[in-house]
Amino acid sequence: MTIHTARNPYRDRPTDQRSVEELLRDCDILARNLLWDHDADSNARLRTFGEVVESAIDLWNAIPTQVPDQRLDGIHAATLALHRSIASDRTWPGLGPPDITMEEISANLTRAADLISSRRLPGIDLSPAGEHTAEAMRVRTLHILHLTTHATMLAAQARIKDIHDHVPSHTLTGQARLAHAQRSGHRIAAIEGDLARLIDLQWPTGINTGQPPDKPEPTRLDTALARWDVQAHRSLAASPTLATMLAIANTQADLTFLNLHITRAAVEDGTINGDDYQTRIQPALEHLHTSWTTLQRGFAELIGSHREIDPDLRLTMTELRAAVREISHDHANLASPHLLAQRLDLEHALKALQHTTSIGLNLAYLTREAIDTGHVTVAARPALLQAMASAAPVPDGGWINPRDLLSNRDVTPPTPVNTRLLALNANVIDASTSADSATSTLTPTRPHHPPAPNTLRPSSIPITSPTASTPTSSPGIGR
Repeated sequence: MTIHTARNPYRDRPTDQRSVEELLRDCDILARNLLWDHDADSNARLRTFGEVVESAIDLWNAIPTQVPDQRLDGIHAATLALHRSIASDRTWPGLGPPDITMEEISANLTRAADLISSRRLPGIDLSPAGEHTAEAMRVRTLHILHLTTHATMLAAQARIKDIHDHVPSHTLTGQARLAHAQRSGHRIAAIEGDLARLIDLQWPTGINTGQPPDKPEPTRLDTALARWDVQAHRSLAASPTLATMLAIANTQADLTFLNLHITRAAVEDGTINGDDYQTRIQPALEHLHTSWTTLQRGFAELIGSHREIDPDLRLTMTELRAAVREISHDHANLASPHLLAQRLDLEHALKALQHTTSIGLNLAYLTREAIDTGHVTVAARPALLQAMASAAPVPDGGWINPRDLLSNRDVTPPTPVNTRLLALNANVIDASTSADSATSTLTPTRPHHPPAPNTLRPSSIPITSPTASTPTSSPGIGR
């Protein structure tokens, strides 16, 4: 006799449970985020661009079709030519780490291709609805690739400007570097143009799947939050690196954003009192979101080449992000409060998300302990710039060892840098305490009394994608 036991979020190893639709949605949002990352490393982007193209073509070829689809063959050839060009000249981008966001896009595309290939039955003709869905996948794949190519083009333009500003143009070295960067930029621009023309020619008005997004899985967010609570604490205790802290800060900022968005939907739906929201809850959650994003930027400015995080933490993060975006987004756009009210049991959703504030508070205390005890290392060059910009007196030996500075090694933070990180983290602790207090008294309104139209103060946070555990036996969030 087989005994079936319930899955325990505290013991199960995390696995990637995202569907192809969720993987593509994740890629779309990540690709859009690339365009907003003005401080990205142009070297890392160019190093990773070919990897994204290869993964996109693998997905393109995995999508079912009646006849072989060769529309990306030219893009593939042009990317290979670009790769040979940059490999022959080591001045740019040279050896070094990849772009983290582009690497994640590539991994998601590869995962989507594997899912399709493993479930595809050869020799089976697609129905008209299947053909439509397959064509929609191709459009989304091209769109993701076009966004990523444009982000790489922006990085190339930044590189060309940097050479103009800092490398003497009258020297042979300066002229060679400029010519190489311009050639690479022209090749990327050509690839971007080919993608734009392909999209315009084949789908001039776009394509719509004609189907609304599925309703969220009832217990998915509950389970993802429980696993996040356990795994984030475990990873931060075992490996308190800057990369781990950056990942945690980014995820907590996303959770705070979702909390704010669903709380506002609950006010408009009449589930909670609008006065309490405007006077206490909204300001507290907005301040908490700002504090987490500011801490995240502080970590990102100092991170070096060691950017790997615990694989279990990464998988837990991807599942939590998928569960969040299944609720917060309508395809690639943010879901309206009206749609959220249709999708969710808002009262239960609020109870589940209230707990994320206390989770974040505990993680912030662990982060402070790691920074305060000297377990965190930072990249030498940005650390020196921050230390020199402070008013602290320079020690006799300088802030950074010159050898570490030359190779941009990971080093112990200089005192001004450490002080700044502790101050940013203290802001998160204070904001988490205030938000926890503000939301702890939140009670549903019975019966529902929606506020009058246009009486809610607009949120100061742009309506865009950001970036003890709840038991899984509780009622689900999705209706």
